[in-house]
Amino acid sequence: MGITSAIRDGKYVEVIKKGYYVDQDTGYFLPDTENWKLLRQAVEIRLKERKTNQEVAEFLNTSGFQCRKNNDEPYKKTKLNKKTVGALLSDPFTVACTSTETTTPICTKYTTLCHS
Repeated sequence: MGITSAIRDGKYVEVIKKGYYVDQDTGYFLPDTENWKLLRQAVEIRLKERKTNQEVAEFLNTSGFQCRKNNDEPYKKTKLNKKTVGALLSDPFTVACTSTETTTPICTKYTTLCHS
């Protein structure tokens, strides 16, 4: 499996995806409960409410958005700004996996869209 294929399949390739953690058994990203919900809200307020990237960053920062690589690692504080939010929201993985109508998405090796 090449790196492009691994990324397309939702597999970890040395880049942590905010709002997700890496399942150590499979190497695939899984939603990180509350942080994934915050990320989903961020996508929705950017797209539906037309908030600026700075406003989205402020929302995530005041909501206590954090990240971690693996489920058993401690959370790291994440300080976002309009540039990091722009990069986050322009990542097809983030937008595809957080803009569905499901509440428990799982990114599988067959698609980068999340579904239950």
